Amino acid sequence: MAKEPVRLNKALSRAREVAAQLGPATDRLNTLIQAVETAIAELQLGVTACVRMNPDDPNWAHLLTFGKFSNDWQLLIESGPDGGDREDWSATPLRNMSRELRLQAVDLIPELIEKLIEEAASQVKAVQAKATQVENILAELKGTEDNEFLF
Repeated sequence: MAKEPVRLNKALSRAREVAAQLGPATDRLNTLIQAVETAIAELQLGVTACVRMNPDDPNWAHLLTFGKFSNDWQLLIESGPDGGDREDWSATPLRNMSRELRLQAVDLIPELIEKLIEEAASQVKAVQAKATQVENILAELKGTEDNEFLF
């Protein structure tokens, strides 16, 4: 029986060593995640995009999302029933999620950035098309006889 307390003492000593390393490592990860959020926001794309984190679960979805949350552009984890109403979903800043989800999300950041760029490019086309539509409306309005109320 004397061997068990010695083994336990060694394990507890090792646990303390690991805990002393894990906290600072996690703090560093959070700081870097925040820096990535800032860098993405500074691109000024002004769009939201997401990538699915758990494609094998048909009932529950976790999405890594870049979007507005509490008036700030942030990396978020959106979670909810797959195929359900998005009103039943929750959104939590990535930095506030479990370490496990943060580690999974880091691998998806490059894919998310690509999706953000694709979404912004798509919106450029949509905005340009609508601008052309408004130009046409304006041309028709200016062509009417009773346009003194315009401009």
